[in-house]
Amino acid sequence: MKCIRIVFILPSLAGGGAEKVLLNLLDNIDRLSFEPYLILLNDSGPLKPKLDKKNIIVLNKVRMRKSFFPLIKTIKNL
Repeated sequence: MKCIRIVFILPSLAGGGAEKVLLNLLDNIDRLSFEPYLILLNDSGPLKPKLDKKNIIVLNKVRMRKSFFPLIKTIKNL
């Protein structure tokens, strides 16, 4: 059976609720049915140690305005 690719996008790993929920979702998703990817604009923040390095793409951009075209290119490559 073919896995379905899912792409999640976060600006950073700041300690907010959305980031914690998304990291929890990535840890508990069924890897046999889904292939999750996390695209981070910047990988700074207090939740970085809790991050599993598998299928993580970091664009190293500070502003969303400067990450738009690299983000589109990354999504197309996936």
